[in-house]
Amino acid sequence: MFVDPLSETLALLDTQNSFFAGLQAGGEWAIDFPPPEGIKFNAVLEGTCWLKVEGVETPLHLMAGDCFLLPHRRAFSLCSDLGLPAVHSDTIYRHAVNGIARCGTAHDFFLIGGRFAFGDEASLLLEGLPSVALVKSGSDQASVLNWALQRLAQEMIEPSLGSALVVRHLGHIMLVQVLRLYSS
Repeated sequence: MFVDPLSETLALLDTQNSFFAGLQAGGEWAIDFPPPEGIKFNAVLEGTCWLKVEGVETPLHLMAGDCFLLPHRRAFSLCSDLGLPAVHSDTIYRHAVNGIARCGTAHDFFLIGGRFAFGDEASLLLEGLPSVALVKSGSDQASVLNWALQRLAQEMIEPSLGSALVVRHLGHIMLVQVLRLYSS
């Protein structure tokens, strides 16, 4: 019988809290985010942007279909142009409608994401991951992550019976996909 240590470990994890939101942007825009509590997942559904992460020398150019995970507490920025001054995320998300914040003058960029706290027991799984776990569009992992994040967005916009359980399991699915990618 095959023993799967990742499944056994993840079965012990309990999602302590979660938060999900979207960002619609366009034109010239730049947003600074504080270090997230827990694990931060995001997927670019439309358009492109730059991602800068505290302690990571080279900014990453993200395109539609790309997903990223920040497994460690680090501040980060998303922007249309690396030279723009950034506003703090609180300024943008304070005016969010149905969890979707808007920034800039157009609507050619859309990102959805979430934040999960799994508790201290997840630290052993996460410490081996890079500061930014990037999953490029077109990969099997990206398609699963995009699907899971879209389901999360649906649960966020139209919560129904069982939403809390669905959200917890989707969080585990996303974490497994990233761990699979970076442990092979």
